[in-house]
Amino acid sequence: MPPGWSGATTIAAGSSHSLALKDDGTVVGWGSNVDGQITIPTGLTGVTAISAGLRHSMALKSDGTVVAWGHNSNGIHPPPVHPRCGHLRDLNGNDVWDQDDEVLLK
Repeated sequence: MPPGWSGATTIAAGSSHSLALKDDGTVVGWGSNVDGQITIPTGLTGVTAISAGLRHSMALKSDGTVVAWGHNSNGIHPPPVHPRCGHLRDLNGNDVWDQDDEVLLK
């Protein structure tokens, strides 16, 4: 983690960015931000797990909600969703998929 940051419990590495889950349930990111992959959504708290992809990032919240941000050009089909995972949401809390599993974000 960059100097001055502490309290990391988990880290995740993407292609050119990294994330850390802190002990207070918040996320910090560093590295490339070409597609917003380290622009952590405002108010993102209660995170229990993180993942860093090629140019995107994801967080699993304690309520089962999955939050994703960054690059989304390949979001053609929804991922398999376990009943505990809830819904994929965009940065504003809107569902990413509609009832017919059609992508709402492009």
